[in-house]
Amino acid sequence: MTKPVTGLTTFSGSPPPWSLSSLDADIAALQAAINDLGTYANQLSDTSGTPNTITVATAGSLTASYGFGLLLYIKIANTTTSTSVNINLNSLGNVSVVLPSGSAPLVGTFVAGGVYAFIHDGTNFQAVGVGFQSLLSSNNTWTGTNTFDNNVTIGAPASGNALSVTAAANNNAIVAAGSSTSGQSYGLRVIAGTTSADQAIYVTNQANTHSYFVLSGDGSGSLGYGGPIQWSASGNVAMPAPASGITLAVTTVSGGQGIRIFSGGGSPTAFFIDSAFCATGSSTPLFTASNYPGVSANPTTWMRIQINGIGNCWIPVWQ
Repeated sequence: MTKPVTGLTTFSGSPPPWSLSSLDADIAALQAAINDLGTYANQLSDTSGTPNTITVATAGSLTASYGFGLLLYIKIANTTTSTSVNINLNSLGNVSVVLPSGSAPLVGTFVAGGVYAFIHDGTNFQAVGVGFQSLLSSNNTWTGTNTFDNNVTIGAPASGNALSVTAAANNNAIVAAGSSTSGQSYGLRVIAGTTSADQAIYVTNQANTHSYFVLSGDGSGSLGYGGPIQWSASGNVAMPAPASGITLAVTTVSGGQGIRIFSGGGSPTAFFIDSAFCATGSSTPLFTASNYPGVSANPTTWMRIQINGIGNCWIPVWQ
């Protein structure tokens, strides 16, 4: 109750006849207070000059004491900057504010100008209706260590990033770990869109001038500085020629294989190099139809292998 009932006539010690009009006025004042919804709101304004300690006082002759069920609606004066927040009502002392889960509120949970409900649970004031979803629905900046102990949903904003996370030096921005118990869990699951323009994962350099890894909604993507390795939605992999240097360099270990290609059934081409890649017109092939057994026509495509100390070695490639 925030509206004290004042101005009532005191009849004690007054000899009769008593004024019925005064009695009617007292009853009318009580009736008005009982019927006024604002009487039961307990709305108070924070008068503190610093954040994290919410200081409020009841009006007039109203009294209050800490105990289970005490409900306060408070307009906050300062955005909180700590996970340790207290309420001090009528100078009765500080009482900690917690979330319904019992955990401390996040930094920035209570915003200046916002009105919040707090109910005493016998020990602390619980912030009623303050959940992670409501916190994440507006622009908030959190610092320090914050713990999310419930499911969190971040809706798409009208513009800008839905969630921006910046790591401290030598630390991770996000650590996603699966459950250590039995059963299937996902450390990080990204649900992509449906087209190549929907980039489910997009990793760039700091200046955002080059991509390192792109995974699109249709399954296509790229990997490497500027995307030197690209694959289509159907699984075809391409490596465009770089501005300079070697497109692909493969180093093998002793007894290993640099590249091993398996051909499928039917009549597939396991390995194919287009003739435009090799200047066959200026080369003298090692093999022709006349000197290569089992071949009825000269090959039109050649693979050039450059061997140190020998030079160019041209190998025919038939489809």
